[in-house]
Amino acid sequence: MKHIFSVAAASAFLVGASLASSAWAADVAQGKKIVQEHCTACHGTEVYSRPNHRMKSLDMLHAQIGRCQKAAGVKLTKQQADDVVAYLNQTFYKFK
Repeated sequence: MKHIFSVAAASAFLVGASLASSAWAADVAQGKKIVQEHCTACHGTEVYSRPNHRMKSLDMLHAQIGRCQKAAGVKLTKQQADDVVAYLNQTFYKFK
């Protein structure tokens, strides 16, 4: 009986953890929409694809999104910033 309870508890935990992680997963389509609405008002997409781009890692990209928010006077939620990073990374940078 104790074993059945342990298996049930572990299963419930894994299902809950899976649901939580999918709820916080980045939304690439939403990131694209945010970039089109806010980022390209200041610059085109060529800054993402130029050969000498400054971004060398996901951490740098996250930090740049923060700087751009301040410069543009835009306040994104953490989820929205993650969406933007996911879109830019998937579309342009391809960091692991």
